[in-house]
Amino acid sequence: MRDNPTLKQRKAPKETSGRSQNGSSSRRYTSRTGRNGSGSANANANAVNKGGLPAWTWMILGALLLAGFVYVDHMTHESLHRKAQSLSNGSGPAELNNFNRLLDKFTNGNANGNGSGGTNKANGNGGINNSQDNKSKADVHAESAQEVAMHALKSSIYEDTSLIGADGRRSHLIFSTDCSEFQHWQSYLMFHSALKVNQPGSVTRIASGCSDEEAISIRKWHREHITKKMGGRFFLHLTPHFSNVKDADGQTIGDYKFFNKPFGLLHWLEHGIGFDNGDSSGPLKNEDDVVILIDPDMVLLRPITGDFSKERDVVIGKRHLENRRFKVEHGSPFAQKYGFGSQWRTFNLHDIAGADSPAKLVSQKDGGSFYPVGPPYLGTVRDMHSIAEKWTEFVPRVHKEYPYLLAEMFAFCIAAAHLELPHQIVDSLMISNTNGDGPGGEGWPMLDAIPAGELCDFAKKPDHEKYAIPSVIHYCQRYAIQEWFFGKRKMDKQFFTCDSPLMEEPPSDIVPSSDWKMPPGGTRKDLTPIVAKKEGFMVCGVIGALNDAATFYKKHHCPEGEGNMSKTLNLATKK
Repeated sequence: MRDNPTLKQRKAPKETSGRSQNGSSSRRYTSRTGRNGSGSANANANAVNKGGLPAWTWMILGALLLAGFVYVDHMTHESLHRKAQSLSNGSGPAELNNFNRLLDKFTNGNANGNGSGGTNKANGNGGINNSQDNKSKADVHAESAQEVAMHALKSSIYEDTSLIGADGRRSHLIFSTDCSEFQHWQSYLMFHSALKVNQPGSVTRIASGCSDEEAISIRKWHREHITKKMGGRFFLHLTPHFSNVKDADGQTIGDYKFFNKPFGLLHWLEHGIGFDNGDSSGPLKNEDDVVILIDPDMVLLRPITGDFSKERDVVIGKRHLENRRFKVEHGSPFAQKYGFGSQWRTFNLHDIAGADSPAKLVSQKDGGSFYPVGPPYLGTVRDMHSIAEKWTEFVPRVHKEYPYLLAEMFAFCIAAAHLELPHQIVDSLMISNTNGDGPGGEGWPMLDAIPAGELCDFAKKPDHEKYAIPSVIHYCQRYAIQEWFFGKRKMDKQFFTCDSPLMEEPPSDIVPSSDWKMPPGGTRKDLTPIVAKKEGFMVCGVIGALNDAATFYKKHHCPEGEGNMSKTLNLATKK
């Protein structure tokens, strides 16, 4: 999910603020009155004469009662926050399920479905609804706490036998995000692409660091827009905040959002899948299953599985053909090649991994043959858990030495080398970098067979049966052909709503008729025919995927005839 895969200093992330679920922390309470009203001088006098309390006394008591409700509500929120934080410190899957159940109850609200954090269906808006639950939150918390104490939900991943593949294993495709709107639309696009290509197994968004209100809203939104419309194998897993950078005294001194990936992976493995015997002393459940870790700014063009035995489906560089492996098994993880070679060996491995770490013994040749990897990562549950444990241990130390973009990727390489888990490196899992005529270690050679005149239309509606294609588009850079442009930072965050138009699409002949590009704010640059195909495929492919997903959204969530189907959104001209 990088803006550029080359080494560069990470820009300070923008601060984001959580939204109040109700728009305000205050509540409105009204007192019950008699039919004739109260508060008049005569009524007060009568009340006093009859031995009752004056009205001002009742007002004070009412204020105290209101303060009590607000305090209980605040403390309940604090309790939820502490519970979320504790789940990263050894709590079992039952604990997490109880917490999620509490959030479910809090989200659902009263029996009329008026729960806070819902979707505004009246206008088809996919954003967060600030409507307030008619029922007191204190009551919802009280009921939920009792139910949560009595019931723990089993993971539906293992209850659904349809997720078991032909080889007897499940595939778990996962991706890590925060709770921002920027990654919210990316997540919807990812889920839809998984649905479209019929990705086997489960697909899970791991969302880290949500506030209580965000957690409630995102669960409600996921249930209404993903689970109910795409299917029960599409999951949401919430984790605590992991991105703080701390000093030797444990004080927070910064933020590195990519910490969420290793720590989120470990949290999901231990709390989402869980351990066989219910605690961390035993193995994880179904250790033979395959975990596929990708980035949210990826679009699936075809399913990803643990089987790489079909030659038509795979591009592997010559350097990685020696002792080639064909399937993901214990001790045999796979991953996409990234272009940083053996750079991870230049870190202080003694301080990062320990004096006796096997990573220190890896040669320059092997360091570049088995470990320069990035997402998609594939491994068995057992191997990915081993990597995640070391990855989370090493990444703060790597970031301390190298506080820049890619720190967590170098930490993954070191963790794999430390565990002596050499990867089978594959080029064709991804296309992303359009620079230069060469393949660049990616799946670009697969596009050679596609005629330039067909390429844009094919990219909008990819068909692996017609032409072999890579597994994913990784849209982490800026792409342009002529003045047609896509850049994720310019994307409308409210794209998946009823009101938003679809994206304007390039003409079918854009690739053969183009030998230049000029992105917004840039200068004109000449393109070779090969680079024109790369840029054209990325622009047409991402725009096509977005329009497909948005059409699906409008069909399932907008009143008939009210979804905006005009193709007028153009990022090249968007202000």
